[in-house]
Amino acid sequence: MATQQDHGGVPFSVAHEHQHFRLLELPPEIVDLIDAPDPPLLSIKSPAPSAASGTANEKPAYAVLCTPNKSFQLRQVQTSNSLFVTQPALEAHGNEIPIPATRAIALCTTTLELHASTISAATLLRDVLPIYDIVAGDVDATGNGRSKVNVFDDMPMSDGECQAGWIQLMAFETGDGSYQPSPNALSHVWRSINAAALAEGVPLDKQFMTDDITRAAGEEGHPADLIHAVLTYLSTDDTDKSGPWSCLDRAKTVAFTGKTLLEAKRGTDFLIADFTGTWEDRLPEVWRKDAQLTAIEGFYEFPSDTTIKAKGSAVAVASAESGTASLKPSALSGDDGPTAPAPPVVNDATSTAPTPEEKPLPKLTPFEFRQYNRMAEHMQYFHDNFRATWKVLYAACDSQKRPKNMSIRQFVSTGQQFCHHLTVHHTIEEQHIFPVLAKKMPAFKKELELLTQHKQIHVGLDKLEKYLEECESGERELRMAELKEILDSFGDVLWQHLDDEVKQLEAENMRKYWTIDEMRRIPM
Repeated sequence: MATQQDHGGVPFSVAHEHQHFRLLELPPEIVDLIDAPDPPLLSIKSPAPSAASGTANEKPAYAVLCTPNKSFQLRQVQTSNSLFVTQPALEAHGNEIPIPATRAIALCTTTLELHASTISAATLLRDVLPIYDIVAGDVDATGNGRSKVNVFDDMPMSDGECQAGWIQLMAFETGDGSYQPSPNALSHVWRSINAAALAEGVPLDKQFMTDDITRAAGEEGHPADLIHAVLTYLSTDDTDKSGPWSCLDRAKTVAFTGKTLLEAKRGTDFLIADFTGTWEDRLPEVWRKDAQLTAIEGFYEFPSDTTIKAKGSAVAVASAESGTASLKPSALSGDDGPTAPAPPVVNDATSTAPTPEEKPLPKLTPFEFRQYNRMAEHMQYFHDNFRATWKVLYAACDSQKRPKNMSIRQFVSTGQQFCHHLTVHHTIEEQHIFPVLAKKMPAFKKELELLTQHKQIHVGLDKLEKYLEECESGERELRMAELKEILDSFGDVLWQHLDDEVKQLEAENMRKYWTIDEMRRIPM
């Protein structure tokens, strides 16, 4: 069929037999890649068949367009327009001279659109990689005979996304295939890494040769690629993952150690005191104080007032937004104001306050000292943070100028965080910690020294909080002399309290009132 025009225009015809075309609509970012001076290779990938065709377990097939580090799902969209694909042609009618024309060689009723994929590469890899576990000291794993490259080929994701998921899972290759390590295997490997670093005198928070630690930790029989995978995952973000050097990220390593320790229990309960003590022991010495529950917030739950275990699904819960205070133990620190437990049942008859006539107590063993001194060490950690922030505020008042690296907004925010954290800290103590200790320790009873100090501190703290709120809102100007006057109104009692409280919790005092078993049941 053809149209004829006597005056101007281009003759147009439709071919009797249409060819088959699929039109692909490219998003701007793909167009930019194609137009780049050195365009990358694009590929279309699909997952490997999950079951034989026609079976009940067969999953629908699909394909994705991949750039080096991003994936786009292909989606077919119907169109109500008549969209022709044309090409130039020479048309002739009868004996006429052929003339240039446009011929429609296909009619496209659908187009393919690209949508950025939201599928997690780690989730896909978790489904296809076998587990590498360690049970009673022996490896429990069944190889899949597939290399990393072979696995990536069947992933409907870009190679860059697959690599990120591979690192996230700490997946690794051996001679008989590719694996994902179990939490128990990760816990074993990390212990070997930490022990190797200690033996070699290598500080993990500074740059070290990856192969040195890999070789030393590998002496316990762990695959070198698995050790390397753990070090890669725990490295700081600015570390070259393919380079010969590593430097572990402090927060990431602390959280990883606590999480794998909980998960390795395979859903069984852990005494809170045992868990935190073991967690500390698994960390480099300089990071031991970081073993606080706030580092793994949302990853755990409390079957009882004295036990902890990993959540079935470790999803963080924003308790601050719900406004409902938890009645379970938590670390005594955190921006969202964590809460602490209801007091555990303590046998009042097992220990009584000592009298002046009592004989000197025998010397504590290192283990006993650690158990009795646990609360003092934890409390000292938080108190040191309060002291450090106070010094920043007070030094600015003395010098009449803010720290060089702080704006007014940041300085005011630092003061507000100090108020918030100290209020939360004292609230937890008064509601949950002091009532337990007061059962046997007079210093923690109501209206005695420590609680009286709390009241005196909060008179000044309330003034400080109100002053900073007015400075933040612009109601008044921040003046260092005014701020210093407020700080001076409760500084002496605050610093005295920070010392007195820790002294009461020190091992030699706590042993007078509590057994080691009771100490373990007092949550902190």
